[in-house]
Amino acid sequence: MIIFGFMQVYKEFLSRCTDTNERVQEKAEDVLEAMVTNEKIRGVGVLHEELLKPLQPGKEHQRAALVKADLVFYMLDELEDEAVADLIPGVKPAKWVEFGLSAVNHNAANVRKAGERVMIKLYEKEPRAVLKQMPPDNAQTRKTHLNLKYLFDEFQRMDKNK
Repeated sequence: MIIFGFMQVYKEFLSRCTDTNERVQEKAEDVLEAMVTNEKIRGVGVLHEELLKPLQPGKEHQRAALVKADLVFYMLDELEDEAVADLIPGVKPAKWVEFGLSAVNHNAANVRKAGERVMIKLYEKEPRAVLKQMPPDNAQTRKTHLNLKYLFDEFQRMDKNK
C-alpha cells in the first residue's frame, strides 16, 4: 500500500516538473530530489526502479526526461560514498548504465548532455560496468555514434588522470 502511494506521488511530481509555471517545476524537483535520496524510500527500491527505466523519446515529455536524468545524476552525486551496486538493493550497475545510454541517445540536446554527466559519474564509480554495456571504442563506432564520441574521449582523459 505504501509503495503504491510512493509511485502515485512520484508520477504526480514528475508531471508537475513539466508544468509551465517555473516555481511549480522547481518545487516538484526539490521534492523528487528529497524522495530519491531518502534512505527509507531507497530501501524499498520500487521508486528507483521506475526512475531507472530507459528513456523513450516521443513517449514522455522532454522536460520529464531531463528531470529523470538530472535526478539520477543527483542521486549518484549525493550518495557518492556508496558503490553503484549498493545504492539501491537489487539494482545492478548495468541498469544504471542502460538508463545513462538511453539519455545519451535521446533526441533532445539537453537530455543528451544530462545523460553524458550521468555516464561520466557512473564511469568514475564503475568503469568496467560502463565499458561492458557500451559499444566498442573504434573508428566505426565513433563515426556512426557521434553521441558516444565525447564519452569515449572523456573516458580516455579520465583514465590518463588516474
